[in-house]
Amino acid sequence: MVVLIALVVGLGAAASIRGWIPVGDNAFLSYRSRHVGSSDPILLNNASSGGTDNSEPYNHPGAFPLTLMAPITLIGGPGSVPLAAAVCTAASIGLISSTVRRVAGRGAQLWSLVVSAGLLATQSVTMFADPWNPNFAMWPLGLAVIAAWAACQGHRWSLAVAGLAASVAVQSHLAFIAPGAAAFAAGLAGTAIVWRRDSRRLRVELAATAIALSVANAQLLVDQFFGTGNLGRLLSARDAGAQRVSVHDVGAVLVSKLSPSVFRRDGWFAPVFPADRASPVAIVVGLSALAVLSIAAVAFSRSADDLDLAVDVDSTSPHRRNHRRLLATLFGIVGVTVVAGSVLALRYPMRIGIPLPYFRWVWPLGAILTGALAASRYRSQSPARCSSFSMRRSVARRRGKGSAEVGEVHG
Repeated sequence: MVVLIALVVGLGAAASIRGWIPVGDNAFLSYRSRHVGSSDPILLNNASSGGTDNSEPYNHPGAFPLTLMAPITLIGGPGSVPLAAAVCTAASIGLISSTVRRVAGRGAQLWSLVVSAGLLATQSVTMFADPWNPNFAMWPLGLAVIAAWAACQGHRWSLAVAGLAASVAVQSHLAFIAPGAAAFAAGLAGTAIVWRRDSRRLRVELAATAIALSVANAQLLVDQFFGTGNLGRLLSARDAGAQRVSVHDVGAVLVSKLSPSVFRRDGWFAPVFPADRASPVAIVVGLSALAVLSIAAVAFSRSADDLDLAVDVDSTSPHRRNHRRLLATLFGIVGVTVVAGSVLALRYPMRIGIPLPYFRWVWPLGAILTGALAASRYRSQSPARCSSFSMRRSVARRRGKGSAEVGEVHG
């Protein structure tokens, strides 16, 4: 994890040192990130190209992502934006990796790092050190899904992390509004279910999340009630017209980018299909295959508490780790997020067009799905070894605890 984070930050720093000059949207983002602390702060992200089709133009929701980059850009100047974006990406990678380990153990963490490395390899520096908002939002969305997953398992403060990450994704680009909100809503529902018998703990979790959301969305709300009212204009947009995409287009992107194609060198920039146009049969077969693989991974996992997963269980969680529950919850959150993003894509096309470049929210979800399927396969191959090792550790711990108690009695 440390090597991967250092690589990301190092490449971002190298781009800044070589004299990277922001142009176009990036120039606006650089300026906005250095203006958030002024006496007349900028409260919104860049203007949306989708707003040009609307009777009243609008911006992407909020400036919190720019605020996160501000400490570096204020010190380093306009050319330090790649470093600022890379630091934010590295933070997301680190939090994703540590959260996966906390929830599912070291084996799952290893696969999360492998998938993260594969995703970075297909992106190149242009993507993960680029402040352009559709690129910047990808890793925070992945973090929002993983943190929501942890919240559903009862891990403390995970819902607050999911709220912060979802806020970054949602405020960065319109395409992430529905996926980010859906991931957070899933985490919120899971938290309410997990802590339903501990009202005090539930109140603490909700209070911490409310504080996190208030901080992350303060600029957005100030603009809505005391500024331009951007959020209201965005939600009331109606004039997308001919720019809408079809269900066929959305299905083609999903079946292509939810697959392990993230490991292809050309990655996102590859055509949706070799012919750049998938048939309805290919779409149905591809999505059905992904659904069958996910269901099979859950069905063939062990439903009882796995001994290897029960070792070092987070004491803040009210449940022991259960392999089947972990997979089912993660796939459920990914599914809800995919559906929400697809519905929004049909509602707010934002000048997408084939190959739908603003569908970048599909990419981190595809990586998460790939990593989860790989991790489930790895664990199912060696249950005996893991379980016996874990059993020995558990017995040793119990014996150590018992010896300590006997010593206290005799003392």
